[in-house]
Amino acid sequence: MPEKYKVAIVNYLNTKPFIEGIRSHPICDLIELIECSPAKCASLYLEHEVDISLVPVGALIGQPFERISDYGIASDGPVSSVCLFSQVPLEEIKTIYLDYQSRTSVMLVRLLSQEYWHIRPNFVQASAGYEQNLSGAEAGLIIGDRALKVKHKYPYVYDLGEAWQSMTGLPFVYAVWLAREETDLDFLKAFNEALSSGVESIPTQVSQWNGPEGCDLVNYFAQNIRYKLDPSYDEGLKTFLRLIEEKVLKGAPAYTEAL
Repeated sequence: MPEKYKVAIVNYLNTKPFIEGIRSHPICDLIELIECSPAKCASLYLEHEVDISLVPVGALIGQPFERISDYGIASDGPVSSVCLFSQVPLEEIKTIYLDYQSRTSVMLVRLLSQEYWHIRPNFVQASAGYEQNLSGAEAGLIIGDRALKVKHKYPYVYDLGEAWQSMTGLPFVYAVWLAREETDLDFLKAFNEALSSGVESIPTQVSQWNGPEGCDLVNYFAQNIRYKLDPSYDEGLKTFLRLIEEKVLKGAPAYTEAL
């Protein structure tokens, strides 16, 4: 067993229950917690730099994987923090700027554009600050806390979690917990206890958390974000991975920069 397990977790508001659960559990003494972007969580895990990671599911396409927890980040309808923002309606969008911190949502917006919205925009990898400068026929895929901050700035907001459910009738999974095969089973049991305690404490803790101005955190955690992944979420995840391979990646130019 290592002196400390390196654990990567997304540094967004929606992981606050996991972080609080870990920090308030005795297992915290065995963990070096690394908070970073979703894309970084994926690369750290795939490059064997961490023992456990909350991995965006877009990084798992075509790869075998096994979740080590019944917890993750998901939605069953509107997610509120993964949205397409624009000054114009969908049918007038010519360019979509893709969030530079994202893996999963980049592929999801490509899939929805092709199979649900039936639009053919140009996709452009964005850089820091792009969410403040969208104009004309441009749209921006914005995720995480930044999406919550700009929600009232743009007249047209398309929630990707809501669109996915409308298209498939299924919930959507954004990230799952993965661990190295050699990770101690007793440690993983305690780790899951920490995640569970954090999620269960949301109703009593949410009033103490700070969110973007104008964001109703009680509603966000109660109505938008789902943490416990039951079998319907597994079905949603499998469907997403299959559709990406069949519809987005097969026979199409690979957009790898933000994947």
